[in-house]
Amino acid sequence: MPGVEDGTARFLELLAGIRNGEHTLPSSFVYLLIPDLYSNHDPVYFVGTKKFFSKMGLACHIAKIQSEASVEYNAWELKQYIEELYWGSGKRVMLLGQSKDIY
Repeated sequence: MPGVEDGTARFLELLAGIRNGEHTLPSSFVYLLIPDLYSNHDPVYFVGTKKFFSKMGLACHIAKIQSEASVEYNAWELKQYIEELYWGSGKRVMLLGQSKDIY
């Protein structure tokens, strides 16, 4: 698997363009939406975002994590999910997340 790189700056640049109707997100990624701390209490969270991405023709998944689990456990779960998406598609995986307080 290729190394990890922080694509935040590039993502924000693309997002600004999308908001201005200038261009779309690249289809060279599989997008993985990562819910926040309360995801177990709102199971349809991110569904609208996933539909929006799908309408743009993008491969998009919602991570199924346990919001009450430890950060370590969820990190392990996400690693498994990322590897599955990467090896299944041959595309790099773009993580898009909502915060989870880790303190």
